Amino acid sequence: MLSKKELDEKVVKLLKNDYKNEKTEITRLKNELEYEDYKIIKCAEYQLAGKELPYDIEELNQIRDGLREQINKLEEEKKKGTTLWN
Repeated sequence: MLSKKELDEKVVKLLKNDYKNEKTEITRLKNELEYEDYKIIKCAEYQLAGKELPYDIEELNQIRDGLREQINKLEEEKKKGTTLWN
């Protein structure tokens, strides 16, 4: 059975395939954000059960903030027509 870290690494590797345009890159980032949201939910469940958190909550928040920042930047560039994929 895979450890949480190994599973996380496999999921991130699958999400980081080579994408051809900003739409799929935005989708990839949103999918990665959803996976990070799943980790937040797991942390909440563990906290409510009085268990040790399975993930570092501060690290998760930093990752999620970074993903949202990247998504917003790409969406703004797409609106302006200044993306690398034009």
